[in-house]
Amino acid sequence: MARLEHQFIRVSLNIPYGDKAIPAITSVPTSCYEYGVVVTHGAGGDMNLSQLVTLANHLASNGLLCVRFTCKGLNINYRIKVYKHILEYLCGFKDYKIKGWFLAGRSMGSRAAVGVANSVAHNTHLASLVKGVICIAYPLHPPQRTSDLRDKPLLDLRACVLFISGTKDAMCEKGLMENVLDKMSCNVTTHWITNADHSYKVTGRQTATVIDEMVQVVLKWCEDIVSAKRADGETFAAVRCVTEPPKIKTPTLRKRKKRACKLNADELKLKPNKKKLKHNVV
Repeated sequence: MARLEHQFIRVSLNIPYGDKAIPAITSVPTSCYEYGVVVTHGAGGDMNLSQLVTLANHLASNGLLCVRFTCKGLNINYRIKVYKHILEYLCGFKDYKIKGWFLAGRSMGSRAAVGVANSVAHNTHLASLVKGVICIAYPLHPPQRTSDLRDKPLLDLRACVLFISGTKDAMCEKGLMENVLDKMSCNVTTHWITNADHSYKVTGRQTATVIDEMVQVVLKWCEDIVSAKRADGETFAAVRCVTEPPKIKTPTLRKRKKRACKLNADELKLKPNKKKLKHNVV
């Protein structure tokens, strides 16, 4: 059956976090959507990494809302803390009526996604909204340090998880990874990309085809997880809207200073909420 592809729009977000804002971009299907994916980058780069952009485009084109965000820093505990804040913020954001979220990340970002899933495991509300974890090139160990395994968070994981790794990844030796997978107690799905390294580069193969393989695996896995809980077994792209999908508002941003501006909140027709999300379509 031919897949119905949705159109989507990109919305830039500045999610408040303490005294600063976390930049993010949401790819929002213009048709009805029920589930979303949050994804972040590795130790280097940002949310504009080509792999993440391609993933977001593919998911949104097939009925999944996708939020990618940038979080600089090499401290894994900080990355987990920020990621959890993003999840909590999105769960409370009224513009997005989401039934469940998949937590995704590439490399160090996947470690953060696992950490968030573990941290909300005892929070009934948040745990019910986390439908699974997607680990893109999970760094099981540092390069050439196979004795320093980052396996404990995986062994603690209770949410279902998808691993997509290359068979020549210097940070995820296949034999070691398979030993860890055997010990995990949650629902695990693994997809090995033949001859791919940590960056998904394969000698003699165009990188675009490797990334295409990855994004299709992610979409199919998400559909399988959700369809297992649906009686109709429909894919995201086949979801029918009962009502019109929510429209993304793009208000004009106004800077207000208490002393400089004589207009009060009622005259501006804005509620004085400093933490209110500001977003623009980009």
